[in-house]
Amino acid sequence: MSYAALPPSPRLEQNHDDQNIADRETRYSSGLSPLDRPSRHSFLGSSTERASIDSEGHSVSTQRDTDPIVPAIHPGSHLLQDADDHRPHYDPSNATAAVFPTSTSAGSGLHATGTQASLEMQDLDQSNELKLTRPRTSLGQLMQTWRWEIFTWVLGTVGYLSNLILVCISDGMLQKNWHSRIQITAFVAALAQVSQSALLVPTASSIAQLKWKWVLTASRPAQDIDRFDLASRGPDGSMRLLWYFALKQNLASLGALATILLLAFPTFVQQAVQIGTTNFQNTGAEFASLPRATQYLSDGDLGGSNNAFFDQARLDTWFRSDYMDVYLKSAVEAGLLAADVTPDDVASHCGTEACSWEPYHTLAICSGVEDADHMLSFEDGAVPRVPLGGDDIPQGRKKIQPESTFRAESKFFAADRYEGSTDANYTKLVRSRPTPNNTETNLPDLAHVYLTYFDPCLGTNNIAGRKDRKGWKAHKATFNLCIQTHNTSYNASGMHTTILSNNEKINWSNETVVEYDGSTVPYMWKNYCAQLPNSTERFCLADRVMVLLGGQLALTLNTTAYWGGPGDHYYVYSLWAPNLGSDVLGRDPGVCSTDESRGIKGYEHRISNIATSLTNAFRTANSSTAVTGTAYTTEPTIEVNYMWLIFPNVLYLVISGFFLATLIQTRDLPSWKSSALALLWCKEPGDNHLLTPNQMKTRVKQARVQLLYGRDTWQLAET
Repeated sequence: MSYAALPPSPRLEQNHDDQNIADRETRYSSGLSPLDRPSRHSFLGSSTERASIDSEGHSVSTQRDTDPIVPAIHPGSHLLQDADDHRPHYDPSNATAAVFPTSTSAGSGLHATGTQASLEMQDLDQSNELKLTRPRTSLGQLMQTWRWEIFTWVLGTVGYLSNLILVCISDGMLQKNWHSRIQITAFVAALAQVSQSALLVPTASSIAQLKWKWVLTASRPAQDIDRFDLASRGPDGSMRLLWYFALKQNLASLGALATILLLAFPTFVQQAVQIGTTNFQNTGAEFASLPRATQYLSDGDLGGSNNAFFDQARLDTWFRSDYMDVYLKSAVEAGLLAADVTPDDVASHCGTEACSWEPYHTLAICSGVEDADHMLSFEDGAVPRVPLGGDDIPQGRKKIQPESTFRAESKFFAADRYEGSTDANYTKLVRSRPTPNNTETNLPDLAHVYLTYFDPCLGTNNIAGRKDRKGWKAHKATFNLCIQTHNTSYNASGMHTTILSNNEKINWSNETVVEYDGSTVPYMWKNYCAQLPNSTERFCLADRVMVLLGGQLALTLNTTAYWGGPGDHYYVYSLWAPNLGSDVLGRDPGVCSTDESRGIKGYEHRISNIATSLTNAFRTANSSTAVTGTAYTTEPTIEVNYMWLIFPNVLYLVISGFFLATLIQTRDLPSWKSSALALLWCKEPGDNHLLTPNQMKTRVKQARVQLLYGRDTWQLAET
C-alpha cells in the first residue's frame, strides 16, 4: 500500500498551516543545504521552492508552488554522490515534473534571498558532473541491519541441529534409560516448533526485501508491492504470490514455497521418532523349546497300547497288517474336520514375551494334488472311474454304486511279512504300491488317492446329463515321506512357523534293525532312513508305520456318494464323503457353486490339511525331541526413522540458501524490508533521509503522523 501526505479538510485554518511550515523549517534546516531539506507538507498540500533565474544566471526571486498531492518518485531514480558528502541528490536531467511541479497557487509565493537561490543552482550544476552510482552496504552494516533475522536464523539452526543430535544419540535407547520426566517426543516437538518459528522470520523478511529488487529493475504495477508484503505474512499470501508470479520471480517464489512447506516441518520431525519394542536376549532362567521329530514310534513300540485291530474293517484278507495306529488315525480325521491346519498348532514353551529358534529339520508328511482327467475310464454302462491296476486288487475301494457321482479310491504302500516271497500274495503286494522302490528317492509314496466326481457346473445333473463325459473330473492326491525345514518364532500375537523347504528329493536307504526284547530271540524290522546334505542328523521311519499310515489314509479317504440334482435325493455311502464333497463341490454338492476355492483348489486344501496334521502328530508324539531356542525380553525402545528427516533437511537448506541469496542480491539496496514508513517517505523528492538506516531511525524518532479525514477521503498527514 502506498502512503503520501494528502491535503486535509478545508475547515482547518491557514494559520495552522503556516505554523506547521515554520515548525518543519526549524526541525530539518540545521546543517542541510536548500536541496537537502525535505519538502514541506502542509494541510493544504505540499510545496517546493522554485528559483527564478535571469539570463545572466543571477537569482531574481524564489516562489513556493503548492500541489495537492506530492507525486511519487520511483525508487529506481538515479542518485548523485559527492566525493565528500554521501547524501544523495537527484539529477535534474533525470528528474520528472514531480520533483518541481509547475502548477502554482495564487498568493502562495514565498520569497527567498538571492544568495540562497544561487546556492541551489550551484549544487544542481555540480551534481551533473558526478557519476551515477548506488551506495553499497558494507558487510558490517549488512550484519547490523539484518541482525534480528540473522539471530533468528541462528536460533532455528541451533534448534534443528539440537533435534538431530538428540534423535541420533537416542536411537535404540531403552525407554527406561530415558531419565527425564518429559518424554523425548515432547522435546522433539518443542525444538521442531522453535525451529519452524525462527526460520520463518528470515524467510518473511527476505520476501519483503525482494520487492525493492523487483521494482528496481523495471516499472511494475503498484499492486506487486502489496503481493510481496502479503507473502511475507504467511502461507496464504505466499500461495497468492506463487499463483501470480509463477517463475517470473524465481527467488521470491522459492521463499513463498518455503513458507508454505514450513507448515509441515514439525510434523515430519516428530514423525521420525517413535516408541517401539526391541527384543533383548534373556540371560535368566527362562527358556524356549519346541518339539520336532527325527523318527516316529507308536506307543506300542514304547511299551504302550496305541495300536488297535481293524476288526471287520480289513481291506482284504491278503493284507496282513491287521492293526492300525489310533494316534495317526485321529490325526488324519483332524485334518478332515479342521478348516485350517498349520504348523503353528504345535504347542511350544516360551518363558518370556518373545522367543525364536534357529531353522530346524523335522520328519514330515508332504502332499501334492494334480489333475487326472486323462486317467478316467468310461466303460459302457459303468460309472466313470480311474483304474487302479485290476479288479484282483480291490485296495482302498468299497463297493461302487452304479449311480454314484462322487467317490475316492486309493493305492497305498503295504510292505508286510510277505515281502521277499514269491507267492501270489507278494505279486499282489508289489502291484498295490503307488510307486516302485526304484525311484530316485528309493522310497515309494505312502498313498495315491484318486477322486472322481460329476461337476454340476459342467453339465446337467440328471441321469441323462451325467452320461456326458465333459461333466466328469478326476484329481490325484499324493502323500509321501519328507524332511521339512521350519523357522519358528513366538511373540504376543502367537506362534509363527514358516516351512522353508520340504526336501522331498533326497535318497532314502532301507536298513534292517535288530533288537533283543529281553530274550535271546532277535526282534527285527526295517527302517527307511535319510540324511540331509551337510548334516549329521538322521531321520527314520519304520516300514510297518508306513504300512499303517498308508492303509489308514486309504481306509479313511475311501468315499462314495450320490449327489442328486434339484429335487432329487442325496445318498452317502461313506463317513467322510460330506466333508470332501463340500470342499470340492461347495456347501451343496448337488448344485453348481461359483466359489473360486472349490474344485481342485478345495481338494488340494483338504489334502494339505491332512498332511500337516500328520506332521504335527509326528512332532508331538512321545518319540519327539526338543529344540532349544532363545528367549527374549521385550523392552520399549526409542526408534528413529531417518527417512522422515529427509524433508526437513532439504527444507532447512533451501531456507538458508534463500536467505543468503537475498542478502547478496539486495546488498546495494536499502534494507527497508516490509517497513511502511519507508514506503511512505521514499516517494518524497530531495533528501528524504532514507539513505542509511541511522538516517531513517532519526527521522522515525522525530516525525509524527496523524490519520485525518478531509475532502471526502482519508489522509495520513505528517504533523
